[in-house]
Amino acid sequence: MSDKGEVFREAEQKFGPSPKITSPDGWIAPNGVFYACTPAEHDELAKHLLKNHEAIIKERLENKMVYGMAHDIENYNAREVLKETGYALLSDNTLTETNTPDRLTTKQIELAEKSKIVFSPKSGQLSPEAYRKFKTGIDGMEGVGQVFGFEMEHTSHENRRNVDAFLADPAGELNIEDEYSFPEKLFDFLSKDNVGELSAKSRKLTVRWRRLDLIPGESTFLELANHDHTLGGTYEDVYPGVEDSIKLVTGEAIGKFIQEQRLLVHGDIKLLH
Repeated sequence: MSDKGEVFREAEQKFGPSPKITSPDGWIAPNGVFYACTPAEHDELAKHLLKNHEAIIKERLENKMVYGMAHDIENYNAREVLKETGYALLSDNTLTETNTPDRLTTKQIELAEKSKIVFSPKSGQLSPEAYRKFKTGIDGMEGVGQVFGFEMEHTSHENRRNVDAFLADPAGELNIEDEYSFPEKLFDFLSKDNVGELSAKSRKLTVRWRRLDLIPGESTFLELANHDHTLGGTYEDVYPGVEDSIKLVTGEAIGKFIQEQRLLVHGDIKLLH
């Protein structure tokens, strides 16, 4: 066996996967699998995971349209790449915003709660119960493939894959590229039991929020955001298309977003509370 092969085998044995959190430090993959390490091994383990999971990590980067990182991955810090693709770093039995991705998956949240890990849900994310309730509702509906057979058949492979991933784990964010009617239809389908709607618009962004009564006392919304990248700009020169995103979000996060962006809102703002 080559020296490199021996090093890789030793790393596999040292940083093996576990369905449980077995150490105060380590990385939690998007699928809820834990990789233990010591505080001094955070970066060593990050490099090992990046090398071992490179194919799926590149795929996730491309799904998120982080093409620069995907095509030049070896020149990025491994910790930065893992965080961008959904891995969370556990440090001293704590998950902080600095060490976690934009959105934790339901499996990551459930693992953290089961293990009594100290963490605060990322801004805008719901409780595990709310995600489970939403998914139960989806599972009880007529299948998306049946309702949107034509759209699913004629959209891109990446869009179909992203739709399937969101329906399997609604804690994530669904991105759909270059489709002008499918996102609206899907949004209507997933929020058909809504109790009210808000909307806002800027030059390149149009957002709609529909309130869903999932868990008593929780302010939960389904968001549809349309990003028009055909109007020029640095990013638009690289990707001159249209992108829609769908995600579940809290009323508190919507309120902060409206204030930060200074958006004029249409609808009853009391829905946020």
